[in-house]
Amino acid sequence: MLPLTTELQIIIMKLTDNFMIIMNLSLRNIYPLSEFQRGAKAFLEKLRGSKEPIILTVNGKASVVVQDAESYQELLDRLEILETSAGIRKSIEEFQQGKGIPLDEAFEQLRTKYDIQS
Repeated sequence: MLPLTTELQIIIMKLTDNFMIIMNLSLRNIYPLSEFQRGAKAFLEKLRGSKEPIILTVNGKASVVVQDAESYQELLDRLEILETSAGIRKSIEEFQQGKGIPLDEAFEQLRTKYDIQS
């Protein structure tokens, strides 16, 4: 049996792009939606101070994650970097497998596709 802990580690995987995000969520930050509604102002202050997301439940099941805007934007920025890195890695692998095309040919394909006169 696994030891009980107050921390929950969530792993979000997108295998097709070969990247993973590991995010720690505290089990202490899980509240019923009704409690959040009664004390929204206090919860918002806590969110801004701690920068940790809060999980809200409905009928005992996780329903919504609430996070301050700055932390959410940081998460989106990290995700964009990871997706870009995964795309670059994939392109390098494809090039190493001989799936690339010469630069002149690539430019010609772009000129044709977008009707660009040289």
